[in-house]
Amino acid sequence: MPVSSDYLAYVLEQLAGLAGLSARRMFGGVGLYCDELFFALLDN
Repeated sequence: MPVSSDYLAYVLEQLAGLAGLSARRMFGGVGLYCDELFFALLDN
């Protein structure tokens, strides 16, 4: 089951203090990047 938009929005809100934060959907999950550096994978 893919990561829900609501959950992704919550996680991004919690990490809003990180400059350069971005998210990309991949493999049914979401990759989190900071300044193009991959640092986390959200999966449901």
